[in-house]
Amino acid sequence: KECDWSSDVCSSDLVYNSLPIISNIEITPLSPSPTDDLVLNYDYSDYDGDLESGTIIRWFKNGVYQRQFDNITTITSAFLQDNDIWNVDVYPSDGLEYGLRETSSNVKVTAIAISVSELMVWPCSPNPNDIIKAEYEISNEVESENVSIRWYVNNQIIPSVNDQRFVRLDVNEDDQIRFEMKHQDALFYVSSSTVIV
Repeated sequence: KECDWSSDVCSSDLVYNSLPIISNIEITPLSPSPTDDLVLNYDYSDYDGDLESGTIIRWFKNGVYQRQFDNITTITSAFLQDNDIWNVDVYPSDGLEYGLRETSSNVKVTAIAISVSELMVWPCSPNPNDIIKAEYEISNEVESENVSIRWYVNNQIIPSVNDQRFVRLDVNEDDQIRFEMKHQDALFYVSSSTVIV
């Protein structure tokens, strides 16, 4: 405040607080699976140079506010399920005032398709008394127990050994053995090659 006492005139300067700004708000990964963590990223700026203090973060799952995740920047995978849609609101604060709310884009949690391959009956040339194994590769080892297996002898299904990876079959010389399998989320069975006893 400055005053000119000879003219009884005073002038004052008012300093306004600039509101903080959020930009580049994003949830990563952009296409999460149920085993990923959701991480909030954003840039904070303030023309006054004020540091970020008291910013409010609010998460939403399928359009429903998730109060338990207030003001955290990472949602762990334990809280993610297939087909959930997440987004987040951020209200920036410089400790004095809140800036305008910014909302992230939605991200949808999508399960990674499980694939099975390299189906093979082992041993390749079994004897009638051998224990037979269903050999295969699965794209996610954690899912290796979530498969269905059907065994065939001479193209006839043997229901008594369904879903067993190791079997002893009642077979004779020249019988043909194969198996089919699928992951629980797959639509179709895939067949192994056939071996001959």
